[in-house]
Amino acid sequence: MWPFFSRNVGRGVTAVSREVLHQMSVGTLNVHGFLNGRGEESFDAVVALLRRADLDVIALQECPRKDADRLANELGDEWGAVAYAGNAIISRLAIQPLVDERRPPPVRSVMAIIISPGGRPVEVVCVHLDHRREDLRIRELRGLVAFLNNSGSAQLCQRNMLWLGDFNALTRGDYGKAAANSVAEVRVTNGWEPPRFEATTVITSNKRRAQNIGRGKQIPGLGFVDCRSVAARRTGSIGTCRFDTRIDYAFMSKALADSCEVLSSKHIKAMPAVSDHHLVTANLMLQ
Repeated sequence: MWPFFSRNVGRGVTAVSREVLHQMSVGTLNVHGFLNGRGEESFDAVVALLRRADLDVIALQECPRKDADRLANELGDEWGAVAYAGNAIISRLAIQPLVDERRPPPVRSVMAIIISPGGRPVEVVCVHLDHRREDLRIRELRGLVAFLNNSGSAQLCQRNMLWLGDFNALTRGDYGKAAANSVAEVRVTNGWEPPRFEATTVITSNKRRAQNIGRGKQIPGLGFVDCRSVAARRTGSIGTCRFDTRIDYAFMSKALADSCEVLSSKHIKAMPAVSDHHLVTANLMLQ
């Protein structure tokens, strides 16, 4: 059996204030195997950070499934978790796995249904894409989209869906000319490919044919919305990883974006004491 794991499935509570206001706070953090940026064990520091952040739903990457249970237990009895392939979603709202144990997802990801304040089901997908090659990230996105399309009758843009995670992908609009040149220099130094932006363009473009990805191949845009780009308030530096680039995101489908407001987007400092990534959060007001 594939290593799917869940804890307290179906359980979860919603604070009264959130129930009235229909707010839901979500976040994503690559916990780096619970080693901080200095290579020191950081489980307790992760717990402390997440408690301070006061989130409802958290997507975690590089999180061994045994630690997903341990982390949910440390946060409180109301927290539930699902985990697969080093990815986890933990939630203090009611949570149910969205995958069949006999048919695991094709990429590093895990999916769950979260019952948001007000009772609306939201599909949450925790994603961790390849860290070196954009072509492989595009291939992983194609596989993920195909898998999710087979799990529901409606197109992805028509479903209430959140994608949270470490996408290892850049967004063109984050960088002016000087910043883009600096990113390119860092990538040459580390033996990586030059900056490319196809993955996030595919995710956020509304065009039927979003991006030519080489060799005559094109992939339709998904029409998702980058939560930070539409947030009423943004805090924290733009970079989310040790190379000072933004690669961790919260994306929402068009259907969800049309029925909620992003009150805030925060990049909360977690480097180097907690991880080698910062914590990325979004506070949503659901209609």
